[in-house]
Amino acid sequence: MDTTFIPWWFLVIIWLSLISLIIWALLGLLILYFVLKFYFKIKHIKKKLFHPFEEIIVEIFQWFLRLTKREKKDYLEILKRRYARGELTKEEFENLKKDLED
Repeated sequence: MDTTFIPWWFLVIIWLSLISLIIWALLGLLILYFVLKFYFKIKHIKKKLFHPFEEIIVEIFQWFLRLTKREKKDYLEILKRRYARGELTKEEFENLKKDLED
């Protein structure tokens, strides 16, 4: 008997499992779409969106900008502390501060 033979019922089970997985994934995405659409409709009643994920993209971008500004502020605070401890001269402090602000 050939050991590479795969019974037909096993292939049917695999195909049905894949189709079921695709259907459940699409159903989950559809539910997510309507939940987000409802959420943004309540949150921004006066603001019309072209796409429900537009606001998420804007929020992520604004969060990233706030994060980079905070990091810059932290670096300036560290630089000020090092200058206060006498680890940097005034010229080094001014050059590093100028580099961080650019």
